[in-house]
Amino acid sequence: MRKLALLLAAEPAAELCCELPTPPGINEWWEPVSIRRKGKTVASMRLSSAANRYKSHAEEVLRRQGLDVVALEDEFRDLWLSIHIVSFVATPMARDADGPLKPLQDLLCSILAVNDARVRYSAAGLQLDPEHPRVMIRIEGYQVWDASGLGGPFYLLRPHDTPAGRRCEALELTARRLPTPRPHLAKLLAEG
Repeated sequence: MRKLALLLAAEPAAELCCELPTPPGINEWWEPVSIRRKGKTVASMRLSSAANRYKSHAEEVLRRQGLDVVALEDEFRDLWLSIHIVSFVATPMARDADGPLKPLQDLLCSILAVNDARVRYSAAGLQLDPEHPRVMIRIEGYQVWDASGLGGPFYLLRPHDTPAGRRCEALELTARRLPTPRPHLAKLLAEG
C-alpha cells in the first residue's frame, strides 16, 4: 500500500499544458461591490469587466487550441492539483511574479469545474520576451496527496453528486480505499 501511495502522490495522473494571453493584473481582476445579506449591506468582491472579458477570451483560446473542456472535467474530477505558471513579460518591471497566479488559478479551476481548495501547490515565475508576452501554464493532477510531504498521511478525493452539484470529499487513504492507478501509472508501478 505504501509503495502505491508514494507513486500516486509523486506521479501526475493527468496533465494540462497550455498558453494563454497575459491576464489583467490582480488589482484589475476583482472589484468591490456591496450586497445585501440577511437584510444587511456587506462588502464583497466580484470579477471586474476586464476579468470577465479575459475569462471568455481565454476559454475561446483554449477551444481553438483543441482542448475539450468536458474531457478535462472528467480527467481532473477526482485529482489534487498542482499549478505552475510562467509569465513572459515585455519589460523587466512589467509585473510581479505572483500577480497572475490567483486569477489564473480561479479561471482554470472554473474551466475544470473543480473547487480551488484542491490546489495543493502553486508556483509562478517571470521570464522576459518583449516580442511575445504570454503565460505558460502546466496543471498536474494527482490521485493521492501526501499531506506531510514526508510520506503520509495520504488523502484521496471522492466525488459525489449533491443537490447543490458535484462535490469532493477528502478521505484518508486506507487499504480499503486504494484507488486504481490510471493506466500510465499502473505501468510505472509494474516496472518498479
